Amino acid sequence: MRKNLLYFSFLLLLAFSLTGCGEKKLERITLKVDNLISINETKEIEVSYEPNGLKEDITWNSSDESIASIENGIITAKKVGSVTITATTTSGIKDQINVEVYQKVEDLTLSNENVELYAGDTIQLNATITPDEATYKDITWSSTDDSIVTVENGLITAKSTGAAIVAATTKDGISKKCSVIVKEKPIEFSGSGDKIISNVNIPSGEYVAKITVNSTRHYAVKFYYGSNDYDYELLVNDSGKAYSGTTFLKGGITDSVSNGMFQIEAQGPWTIKVEKLTGDTTFPITGNGDMVTGVFEGTGTREVFNISYNSSRHHAVKLYKYNGAEYDYELLVNDSGKPYNGQVMAPTEKGAKYFFVVEGEGDWSITKE
Repeated sequence: MRKNLLYFSFLLLLAFSLTGCGEKKLERITLKVDNLISINETKEIEVSYEPNGLKEDITWNSSDESIASIENGIITAKKVGSVTITATTTSGIKDQINVEVYQKVEDLTLSNENVELYAGDTIQLNATITPDEATYKDITWSSTDDSIVTVENGLITAKSTGAAIVAATTKDGISKKCSVIVKEKPIEFSGSGDKIISNVNIPSGEYVAKITVNSTRHYAVKFYYGSNDYDYELLVNDSGKAYSGTTFLKGGITDSVSNGMFQIEAQGPWTIKVEKLTGDTTFPITGNGDMVTGVFEGTGTREVFNISYNSSRHHAVKLYKYNGAEYDYELLVNDSGKPYNGQVMAPTEKGAKYFFVVEGEGDWSITKE
């Protein structure tokens, strides 16, 4: 009898437990997706269920199929606008998410990709976005070094000598860059006829003089850089035609020039612009007349150069070591009376910088083997 009573009690307890617990039901769904979608882009909506592990079939709906359609949880963007995506489970649980369809930026162009400025100068960079109907046209401007260059709304301001990169970036992540080189302000003189220019002060380093003379008679330009009578350079000495060229002021390589002097002997107008040698060069290098090239890096070997010169007058080509002494150069070519075409060799140091000084008339070219 007692066994039957215990068995009956167990059955009652089991029945009570089964009727009290019931089956778990889905309580909530949550939709997650990046709600910014560009035209023709597709994105899949992530669905999470609560309690975790319970899932039901979902019916999807878009408030405007012409803007964005939805199928099996995948959104397809069609045109600019906003829509609401609704997900409904078989038991009637719902969640919604708002999606904005936009026209993305496909390309960005800048009005300049390479700029050279003097300290204190400004230049406006203009950015053009393609297509014109892009939704987000805001541009973020940045500089890699604000101590050299600052930029605000595309306006570049040169602060100090050096190099920096200015970048324009859209909300879509499209970015274009402009390389900016800031140089020292040049020392400039101009006049007509014979002239002595005193108190010319040039810092130490590699400086060039860009000279023009408009005269059909003999003219000469000398630069005195020291206290001795022989401390001068004959920069230009010609006649019979107008002159325009760039010459190297080797007198100030190792020491700054204080109270230097230009002596101009000419009939007619002339100009002189003194500025620091900056900028790299790549081969082949071509030019006409007197010129100082940009710098290139040595390889640490005996380098071979092909030089051609189309001139019936004197011409010379020198290879200088950048930041070297006055005598740190190789005279590669020194000829006159006929055009020149030949190969020359010069040893260079690995990592050191070098530049050419070309003197003469006519077209010339320099290539490297």
